[in-house]
Amino acid sequence: MSEDLLEELGIRARSPDRRTDIKVAGSALAPPPADLDALDRAEAAIGRTLPLLLRAVYLRVGDGGFGPAYGLLPLFSPEPGDDHDSLVGRYLSLSTRQPRDPNWSWPPNLVPFCDWGGGISTCTDCSTEQGAVLTFDPDSYEDGGPMASAFAQTHPSVEAWFSDWLRGVDLGSLMFEPDPENSKTGMNPFTKRPILFTARRLRRHS
Repeated sequence: MSEDLLEELGIRARSPDRRTDIKVAGSALAPPPADLDALDRAEAAIGRTLPLLLRAVYLRVGDGGFGPAYGLLPLFSPEPGDDHDSLVGRYLSLSTRQPRDPNWSWPPNLVPFCDWGGGISTCTDCSTEQGAVLTFDPDSYEDGGPMASAFAQTHPSVEAWFSDWLRGVDLGSLMFEPDPENSKTGMNPFTKRPILFTARRLRRHS
């Protein structure tokens, strides 16, 4: 485990202007670290042990509120009834069978831990201690289709993912690529001129 990486993450988490890529409402600082009891309860709720580095991040840096896009999800929601905005709540929600789609089957080892908005989540594979990192995009999934269509791996480990963020790598460009076939031309309501609306799709890394 990289102590230097944890230290760098701590500095970013305590920086009001740099703790997340997208500005979020609320406190200018990330929440304090979770305690071991909260982490144990979270892992018991999802039935999975988080990768070693991600556990250390929650215990030593902060309980969500910092990181790429809107930041890491807190283990549990601080607001009653807002469970989808927590690691445990989002995992349990996505793992629930969908009445409109009996084929829906969330991969049990994939745990969403970072929020990109629009239902998009960064997930980690809890079947290994390193935890490969994948993107979940609900728009890439069609009812009745294969669940694999909604996922694409971006990094071999949580450490590589955090390292890229700290180095300023555009993680969004690793997650998505332009989709020319589904791009459309519309009208700019202000200039009244044609404008191209570029669609995007999950980037499949070979």
